[in-house]
Amino acid sequence: MDLVRDVLDKRLLDRDDTIIGRVDGLIIEVHGDSQPRVTHLSVGGPAVFARIGNWAASLAKLLGAHWGPKRGAPVRIAWSDIDHFGRNVKLTISCEDTEAMAWEDWIGEHIISRIPGGGSK
Repeated sequence: MDLVRDVLDKRLLDRDDTIIGRVDGLIIEVHGDSQPRVTHLSVGGPAVFARIGNWAASLAKLLGAHWGPKRGAPVRIAWSDIDHFGRNVKLTISCEDTEAMAWEDWIGEHIISRIPGGGSK
């Protein structure tokens, strides 16, 4: 499997086919002399900014420390939660089982709900 071609930037779908973002990064562990292995997918702004460069990652971390739902931490999805790869990356879990929708929830609560007619009440 070519990780960059087959995984990175692919759309993520939960078990109910809800779009929860794109694969923005890969978390790889290396232990001693063993081969590296992918343990998690990284999703969200912090992972995207890290791909741009250290300066962008630092800026994202600084801004994320003050605003947002997770205070700048990337969302990680375990490699074991992947059902299959194809045009999309299909997960075995629901989007509610992850924090991948945290930005959407935060924007709805802190911004959309303050717009007249934007609340759920």
